[in-house]
Amino acid sequence: MKKLLHFYIPFLLFITSISCIQASTPVSYTLVEADYEMVGDGYYDNFSFNSELDSIWVRQKIAFILDARFDSAQDGDRVEVSYKYYEGGVKQKNEIFQYSDTEWTSEQGSHEIPMLGEGEDVGVKVVTWNVEWLGAEDKSRSTDSKEWQLRATASQILRMDADIYALQEVVVDGIRGDNLQLLLDRLNDKSEIQWAGFYSARHSFSWKGDDEDFPAQKTAFVYKTENVSLKKSYNLFEENFISDSEYELPNYDGSGHSFMSSGRLPLVMEADVTVDGVTKELVLVNLHFKCCSNGTERRQADANYLYNKLQEKYPTNNVIILGDYNNATYNGAEGPKRWGWYEEQAYFYAGGQNDGIDHFSISDELLDEFVSVESPYFTESEVGNISDHDPQLLLLSMNETVQKIGYFSSSTKAGNETEETEVAYVVRLHSVQDENVSVPLEITGEGLADADYTLSKESFEITQGVLSDTIFLTIQRDDEVEGTEKWTASVSSEDVLFYGENSQVLTVEDLPQIKVSLSSLELEEGKDDQLKLLLESTQYVRTEIGFTFEIPFKEDFGLSLSQDSVFIKKNNKKAEVIITLTDDNEIEEEATAEITVRAISDLQYMEGDLTFELVLKDNDKEEDKITGIDLRDADEFTFSISNNQLFVESLSKTRGLMNVVLYYLNAQKVLERELDLAPKQRVLVSEKELQNDQVYIIKYELNGEVRSLKIKA
Repeated sequence: MKKLLHFYIPFLLFITSISCIQASTPVSYTLVEADYEMVGDGYYDNFSFNSELDSIWVRQKIAFILDARFDSAQDGDRVEVSYKYYEGGVKQKNEIFQYSDTEWTSEQGSHEIPMLGEGEDVGVKVVTWNVEWLGAEDKSRSTDSKEWQLRATASQILRMDADIYALQEVVVDGIRGDNLQLLLDRLNDKSEIQWAGFYSARHSFSWKGDDEDFPAQKTAFVYKTENVSLKKSYNLFEENFISDSEYELPNYDGSGHSFMSSGRLPLVMEADVTVDGVTKELVLVNLHFKCCSNGTERRQADANYLYNKLQEKYPTNNVIILGDYNNATYNGAEGPKRWGWYEEQAYFYAGGQNDGIDHFSISDELLDEFVSVESPYFTESEVGNISDHDPQLLLLSMNETVQKIGYFSSSTKAGNETEETEVAYVVRLHSVQDENVSVPLEITGEGLADADYTLSKESFEITQGVLSDTIFLTIQRDDEVEGTEKWTASVSSEDVLFYGENSQVLTVEDLPQIKVSLSSLELEEGKDDQLKLLLESTQYVRTEIGFTFEIPFKEDFGLSLSQDSVFIKKNNKKAEVIITLTDDNEIEEEATAEITVRAISDLQYMEGDLTFELVLKDNDKEEDKITGIDLRDADEFTFSISNNQLFVESLSKTRGLMNVVLYYLNAQKVLERELDLAPKQRVLVSEKELQNDQVYIIKYELNGEVRSLKIKA
């Protein structure tokens, strides 16, 4: 059994510096948009929390940001950092960091990233990783900081603890500098063992020289010197150059000018690798094929030529073809299958990213030592937002008997009761076994078996001749309000070494709970203000939720709703209904109406139906009512309507002062005028036409006596 190596993570410098006061009381600092962008989290301006590893990465990132912001920090300085993170929703958190021995560390949680496979040994570990424009941060889609690229890449390399790394897209040129050497400097500064490496002499269009707009993307190897002895390194097909941009390529099916992505020649490493006193000679061929769908024919031509060359040059050697194949067909092997690499069974597919483009192929000489471990646990969060590719791992046993090695994965890390999410847990072995393998699945946390979830079975049963087995967990709906829960699915077995994580955390959202409220519990006739009935979910709903409303004797009360049913739309949290009370011009007693809110679905979005009592108030008052006589003349005055206009005429010979108020029948005022009538004068009272067939009440004062009469237009 040998010892595996693993990986730890650092950070970077950038932007405006801030003075830090050395004191026991921490300085407060809130992360801003530029801080999140610095470490590759600028798209949403928050960090992601899906696992304990994520929280450790966040502390690493914050430490890196503080290096940039507080560049004059001294031992003992403390900063309370306020930052945003996403865990089912955007949340805020404060965490105190202290500066000591040139580093910022959190006072509230772990800062060290756990290594992968620590304490176990499976032989030689080889990783291929496209590090996305390492050294050309302005080209990267993952971060805008070169310092963060280098720091986090070095940390990930240390954490994975492989013996050899084949890297793609390492920038080395006269403008951007030697970023491979900067990476090696960081590795050697942070590690007790020594690291070495080399890069390709060729890259795409290398004959054009340095180009500010097109940095030189190189392939490269990085390796441990303690157990890897470099014998030879070179670019395959270098001898085929006849000029800067032309090749002499006998029997090549493509254009010489576009050969190997216009000059990105395969980088070869011949080395002796020693583990526990056993030495194996390996030939590693680092590829970065032409990308994209328009490169299909070029990849085919290059793959054919490469295969024939390797068969000629290394017919019986232990060969590994690894790197960025730039072929995204499902299961990776489809590309080399179509290229014809496996037809003669001189080479075999050896794993990589299932639906990605980074893969391994090995010569038949390595089949006995081959341990195929794909790398689903190398997620975006675990590589720290520094590349658009995930690292891929190949294991080669140095023993005669290969251990049973497997990995554990899940189809999702999040579920909810609304949709009764089904989660597929998979245990996959490195190779077909000649005996049955049983691995129990354990669920821990806040979930209860049968009440909160069901399992299709209790253990993985991988039968002889089969590579994997699946257990389905189905989240159950219940009537309890529980909030968001975290469950952990774990596997363990004395017979199987699980490389990477042997547990998966599942975040389970409860059914959204709907709160119903009224803007008021009183409603008055004739009021301009409308009463609002608001429905608000505790979380954004994943599927449309409908509600109906019931008001007994609604018409008798004169109540009306803007709609009889309402829906909280998908990805929304709120909906509302407007309630109004019709003014009926009748004097009535104060009344109470019951409004019942009911979910259309049978899911328990509310604790049963909700009923509210609404007090209805009348605005028709007895003292405002006007009684009158149905006469059009009264003493000295005569009222008349002509062409829907109201006139008053003085019949007396003396001047008369009179205040006239015109009302609708319900005592609502239409107009009020003070008149000074000359004898025998006829005056227009109304300023606008009266409504046909409308009954009005005229109220006026004469000689100190208030009088009224009805009149119809």
